[in-house]
Amino acid sequence: MPSIRCWKKLPYIVVLVDEFADLMMTVGKKVEELIARLAQKARAAGIHLVLATQRPSVDVITGLIKANIPTRIAFTVSSKIDSRTILDQGGAESLLGMGDMLYSGPNSTMPVRVHGAFVRDQEVHAVVQDWKARGRPQYIDGITSDSESEGGGGGFDGGRGAGPVIRSGGELL
Repeated sequence: MPSIRCWKKLPYIVVLVDEFADLMMTVGKKVEELIARLAQKARAAGIHLVLATQRPSVDVITGLIKANIPTRIAFTVSSKIDSRTILDQGGAESLLGMGDMLYSGPNSTMPVRVHGAFVRDQEVHAVVQDWKARGRPQYIDGITSDSESEGGGGGFDGGRGAGPVIRSGGELL
């Protein structure tokens, strides 16, 4: 009987970009291209990419971004235009708030109305304390170091080191 190899379970990697609109308005087209490329690579590598914004305009959620992020969630928005920007159809402007949302998956033609759970602040703090008690994060320093000093390359900037756009994007995050 062949031996069964014990594989180390890989951790989930979640990349969260909050206030994506600020990033897009500050840096613009370059960030759009980098996020689109990250979305392509993340999906293939099993990395979860979450973009969040309170201003869902076509200047923020562009066609390139939408093409590379097939799963979308819309909470209550102020207008049908905002709903169409997120989901490609209206409906989110009629939601009730307080966790009421529309979910659109990659293979769905119609969004599904779902309701998120309300989590009190004390519950969030309890979860954070639990995760802190489990241990410290294990960062890989080579990932965040400048590729020129490492002699590497092949990143988003083609091995030229972190340019001003990347540095300013990192400062915003």
